[in-house]
Amino acid sequence: MTSNYIFTPSNGVIIPDTADIKTSVQNEVTEAFQDLGQISLEDATPQGRFIDIETNSRAAVISFNAEIANVLVNISSSAGMALDAWGANFGVPRIGASASKVPVIVGGAENTIIPAGSQAIDINGIIWTAENEILLSSSGTGTGTFVCTQTGPISLGAGELNAIVASSTLGVDGWETITNTAIATLGSNVESDAAYKLRILQSIFSGSALFGNYASACYKVDGVADVFAYDNPYGSTRQLDNISIPAHSVYVCVDGGNAADVASALYTVKSAGCGWVGNTTVNVIDPVFGTANVVEYQIPTATNITITVNLTDIYSANTDLASEVKEVIAAYFNNQFENSGYAKIGIRPLVDPFVVATLLQSQISGVSVSSVQVGLKTPAARATVTIIKGSVTSGITWASVAAATFATQVLTGGRYNFIYDGSDWKLNSSAVDIEDYGITITGTPVEDDTISVLFSTGSTSSIPIQLYASEKAVIDTEDITVTING
Repeated sequence: MTSNYIFTPSNGVIIPDTADIKTSVQNEVTEAFQDLGQISLEDATPQGRFIDIETNSRAAVISFNAEIANVLVNISSSAGMALDAWGANFGVPRIGASASKVPVIVGGAENTIIPAGSQAIDINGIIWTAENEILLSSSGTGTGTFVCTQTGPISLGAGELNAIVASSTLGVDGWETITNTAIATLGSNVESDAAYKLRILQSIFSGSALFGNYASACYKVDGVADVFAYDNPYGSTRQLDNISIPAHSVYVCVDGGNAADVASALYTVKSAGCGWVGNTTVNVIDPVFGTANVVEYQIPTATNITITVNLTDIYSANTDLASEVKEVIAAYFNNQFENSGYAKIGIRPLVDPFVVATLLQSQISGVSVSSVQVGLKTPAARATVTIIKGSVTSGITWASVAAATFATQVLTGGRYNFIYDGSDWKLNSSAVDIEDYGITITGTPVEDDTISVLFSTGSTSSIPIQLYASEKAVIDTEDITVTING
């Protein structure tokens, strides 16, 4: 028995049991008063009370010190300010809270100036302020953006910001009307410990030889929300979704951040001889040699999703259930449930009706979800491919699929598995020519090689949709249809 700390590489700092601490204190008291002869150490005696107080005091100090030591030694144990310190170590600060924003049309007397900071109030009593100065035209109208005075995902429906308060100090003569022309772009809460910890771990690659550095470097750029990176190390062009990646090139899709900062981050980890591909071209000056260099990367296209939900209000206790359902789904697409085990809705996401239904059941009490369907606001076929190798040393190395061609061969969305039996590709036990389905492969197939295609027509259905590596999913509450007890 000991009352000392124990450190092991696998478990970190381990504190002693309180009983062991008490035994140590009892021994110290007995030794200190040995000249007085044998003394009672019972809890009810004065010396017993002293031992209890000293034991509790030492246990508290030991626990505190051990916690500090563990969080500083192991990022997995860190939280709060200790996690902030880890982030500072790697140059990755925590993302602070942001406020919702909404576009508005204002009206009044011609040439009226509405100063930045001028206030309006929504139907829920929340104040919003003008982001910048707005000048009314000769027709007495103007447009601008108002920002919520509260941080976090404050939602606002179209037309719900309609009352003028004043500027931050005085009323504005000549300003008469305001209305928001669309729903608010939701703000966010302070980045949670779980999300922050994951981002730190995603950002700590270093050097230029590791492929993971491309994504890691981008995550360090302020404002970057998501990164999807893929490379083509082969000597010919390869197709990924709707992107053609040239030989020996890297494809990086980055959502958010300043383009110049993103390009500079990518340039710092570029491997010699590696090419780029993307819809955004930025000139970067080498910080050492002063040479001009071109960096290409992809900025994702916002692809609007539609969702229909059918559910039963079991207790009829929800006064505005439809709005609550829409808010939960909007929060899901804003990645506010990532810490609860729901995958990020970012670049190339899988939008799965089953996941949405599960989320609604977990977040809203007293409802039974009958069905959820998802689709694209502008329907268009989507087909993505995954290969499952029959051998780790041989067989196909790449596969792609053309969605338009695949759509000519199948009538409904779903997952289609093409399995090679050693001589033919089989779909549902029938031999097929995969080229008829728009599937292209690289390499010679071996038995049990599998090409798995997830296909969606893009129309609203119960089939999951996987967007392309050049797309990110977004949703407006107006594109969510909720039927209750239908």
